[in-house]
Amino acid sequence: MTRSYEFHQMTLSELEQEVILLLAKVLEISPQSLNRNSSMDNTRAWDSFAITFFIIELETHFNVDLNIRDIERFNSVENTARILKENYLSGSPLYEATT
Repeated sequence: MTRSYEFHQMTLSELEQEVILLLAKVLEISPQSLNRNSSMDNTRAWDSFAITFFIIELETHFNVDLNIRDIERFNSVENTARILKENYLSGSPLYEATT
């Protein structure tokens, strides 16, 4: 089983936990300080500089090439996980093109 397939099988809640772990790594904070509602508005370290590194982590971890229109909507843990699941890890054409 490939790593991409494993992510494809994740529930949205499980995917949110993966996003939290990656974001915590980038922001150099405890994952326990983040939750599905964490956003750029309520997470002090999550700024425009950090988003660049967050995108790199997401692309590397999930083995995807993110679309700029989707990246612009990565303003919370919940949105990021939902967009990843719907557009990249759901067996959609975007997902197929990156495997």
